[in-house]
Amino acid sequence: MPYIGILMFLFLGCANGQNSQIELNEGFQFIADNFKEGIYQADLMTGSENNERRMELTYKMMDAVKNNYAWYVDFVKDAPNGFPVKYDKKLGLTEDEFREFMSIMDNYRMISVLKFDLNIKKDMTLGFTSGYNNKLFESLKIDLKNQEIHLGSYEFTLTDTILVSDENNRMGSKYAGYQWTYQEPEKIDFSNVVELIGKDAVLYRISFGVLEPSKKLYLSIKGVEIKNGKQSSFVIPIFMEKKKE
Repeated sequence: MPYIGILMFLFLGCANGQNSQIELNEGFQFIADNFKEGIYQADLMTGSENNERRMELTYKMMDAVKNNYAWYVDFVKDAPNGFPVKYDKKLGLTEDEFREFMSIMDNYRMISVLKFDLNIKKDMTLGFTSGYNNKLFESLKIDLKNQEIHLGSYEFTLTDTILVSDENNRMGSKYAGYQWTYQEPEKIDFSNVVELIGKDAVLYRISFGVLEPSKKLYLSIKGVEIKNGKQSSFVIPIFMEKKKE
């Protein structure tokens, strides 16, 4: 199903982000203040109960709009999480299915599916090592001095502030932070899915945040790549707190 992953990536990942005039040093200072050197207890998070039914209804809806992306993007442009908040038969769901979908989304929460140690090393550059997906984390480098973030050969740009003041969301918590993005081509509008048709494209996002009131840290790494019409994607959302010495 072409470009479904892009839609899911964009719409599940835009939890009330606030795009504003962001000072570059502001985002890196946030990382320096909160993501300190040490060993952390990390939780890999995923969807809670009803996840299979949620995905079933979501893919049914996306299948219905796959030939009408422009309408769908316009239909949900003001929705806080990129999903429709009102019914339309073009969504491909019955009214009862839509009410069920909305009820699931209102109660959707992330839960831990794996615990592992995450080590942050600091020497002007933050380097991550992990008991999970070592190759990915070892390639994540944050250069505080030069204010650069790299994931392998990809260099990221600070693109968003994140401020969620209502705990009624999939994280189950208020949280704030910053988001960095890498994309190819640079000038393509990834929110306009129509522009992606027939193109090779790469979109990665890394988010750093702090949950309130627990003060747990949030780290999310997401990626979608489309090449020759084939799509691959991943999402790694992590809650973490420093281990007591």
